Amino acid sequence: MDRRRHAGATAHMKNAESAESASRTRGAGVSARISCRKWARRRHSEDVRRERRQRWRSRGQTLIFFALSVTVLVAILGLAVDTIRIYDLYARMQRAAEAGALAAVLYMPNNYTTPLAVPPADTAVCRALQETIKDGFGQPCGQDLSGYCPANPASIEVAVCPVAGKPHDLVVYITETSDVIFLSAVNVGPVTVTVKAQAEYLPPIMIGEDASAAGAGYFGGYGDCVPLGKNPITCPNVNNAPQAFLANINGPAELKEQGDPYVYCEEGIAHNPPTIDPSPPGPYTTYNGLVTNHSQYTTDYNTILNQHCGAHNTDQQPIGFSGPATGFVGSSHPGGYTYLVNVTQANATLWVYNAPYIPTNGSAPTPCYGPQTIDGFAWYQSGTGGSCTQGYYTSYGGVAYANSFTAARYYFTTTYTLYTVPNVTTLTAGTQVASLVANPYDGVTADLTAKGCAAGQVYDPQGGDCATAPTSQFGWTQLVTGLAVGQYRLEVEATSLTAPTNFALGWGEHNYGLKLCPAQTTSPAGVPSCDSNGAPGQIGALNAADITLYFPQSSAVTGFPLAVIPTEYAGRTIQYSLFDPGDPVNGNPSKPNSTAFYVEPPTNGQPTSCSVNAATLGYTFNPPPSWETSRIMPMTTFGLANPNTAFVTSLNGDNAFNGLWATGTITLPSNYVQGQWTLCGYEQAANAQDTLAIAIAPLGQSVVYLV
Repeated sequence: MDRRRHAGATAHMKNAESAESASRTRGAGVSARISCRKWARRRHSEDVRRERRQRWRSRGQTLIFFALSVTVLVAILGLAVDTIRIYDLYARMQRAAEAGALAAVLYMPNNYTTPLAVPPADTAVCRALQETIKDGFGQPCGQDLSGYCPANPASIEVAVCPVAGKPHDLVVYITETSDVIFLSAVNVGPVTVTVKAQAEYLPPIMIGEDASAAGAGYFGGYGDCVPLGKNPITCPNVNNAPQAFLANINGPAELKEQGDPYVYCEEGIAHNPPTIDPSPPGPYTTYNGLVTNHSQYTTDYNTILNQHCGAHNTDQQPIGFSGPATGFVGSSHPGGYTYLVNVTQANATLWVYNAPYIPTNGSAPTPCYGPQTIDGFAWYQSGTGGSCTQGYYTSYGGVAYANSFTAARYYFTTTYTLYTVPNVTTLTAGTQVASLVANPYDGVTADLTAKGCAAGQVYDPQGGDCATAPTSQFGWTQLVTGLAVGQYRLEVEATSLTAPTNFALGWGEHNYGLKLCPAQTTSPAGVPSCDSNGAPGQIGALNAADITLYFPQSSAVTGFPLAVIPTEYAGRTIQYSLFDPGDPVNGNPSKPNSTAFYVEPPTNGQPTSCSVNAATLGYTFNPPPSWETSRIMPMTTFGLANPNTAFVTSLNGDNAFNGLWATGTITLPSNYVQGQWTLCGYEQAANAQDTLAIAIAPLGQSVVYLV
């Protein structure tokens, strides 16, 4: 029992120990778990704190990157926005400068700061500013124009400057300072922009302008005959002179083939005709019986009048200028001839030689055959020439005037009208300064005898009676005096005496001359020598001229001052054309003779004689039709010791270019300097004459352009 109790107690104690041990074990586990939890919590806290520290550190770096990025973004944004603003400013400045230069360059060089003498009385400086102000740049020009081109053009807002060595150029500078909006945040200051626009215009090529001191200031030197009133066909003092010619204009109804391509009607194709026979007398005739060398449209005058006159004449001069003789713009009237008169000395006087149209007899024994002296009727009868047994001008109305040219409808009035020139590059009418209306007279001996006119008289076809011969025949008439310095336009027109707007009336050809004299020249007798101490300006024909060349009495080459071609044409090609050159002497195909022409370039910008070797001076002559090329021959063909190659327009009496254009080109080198060009002509027959037209035009070039 005791053992059982003892054994039970022992077991109970063991159980208690086991329970206590288990309890301790459980407590230890709980403690362990508690410790793990505490450790985990501590670890988590440390991780959280570490993560927080890392996040704070990351946030700091992001702020740094953000701050740096914002600066870059602002700079990029500022660069884009401010660049666009500056570029827009630059574009507006450039447009304004170009507009100013293009508008103002036409005032150069005479009116850079000197106001035009006529409305709008602008200067180049003021005209340029008028354009730049439209775009918001510059201020209206003031009274003092001397400060608009400083040594540093960028020192003022708008500078308007000439160009050294280029009188027909102008430069406009615009300088602006622009604040920057965004770039200022990165310490970038205001930006200064300067633009430049240079404009140039091609000044007109004035045909017949003479650069030499002896030839400046007049057009047609045959008016300088001494003594006064002598028929210039026999003037010994002007043979071989570069101005050995007179201007020519035909009546509006005259045949085109008489040498003036700008009359009202065209009877046959004048440019590259499909059929041509240069040999005399030729198988073709005009509707008035004139022997010619190429096919005609028709011999019916009414068909010519309806289909080949006015605008249908391919050689009508451009309409744009109008004078008092026509009185309206836009008509089919050819418009006469236009001359630019550049007055360089104040109070100059403009004179006209042989102002009225006064036909006279030709040379015996055929007084009505071929060109007359100075003025005349050039006609043939029934294609054979001969005496004046039948009037030439019978087609219009069909009435013949045997042995007589007294009918008033034959004659034309010549009107000389001077205008101011606001702008030489545009067809601006200008203001009329003076006008001379020269009515015609009949000086044909047969007419004077028939009408019983006394010696020293002429017949007045308008009044129908005899009149005292006008002193202006073979003499000078004053058109205007007291001309101020500046440029003027002289318009010379031929209109029918009886019906000024009927261009199918008025025949014949008229020669005249023009001359500028200083103020002190008051009498016609002093005109031939008025320019002995220097001419007060220049005169040249614009675009086209019709002239009568008088060849020397000896066998020699004579010169016509073709033009003074400005430096602005350097590197360009210029086309020049001759109409109806080289007819046989006095229009008589039975007289053997030869006529040749060639162009003489300048040497070092100075006038040259016609004996200089032009082949090495840089010009070309390229006649387009194949039948022209055979006419290019050396001058030695005529037995002359002349090194030049000529364009032979009449050979052994033929009529190859009767009523036709011959075209050539001049290619100027890029280093070309302004100089006098000369048209050299040779006529084998002594004391001969030839009426021809000359036209010059640049090829493929606008008149005003940006450089």
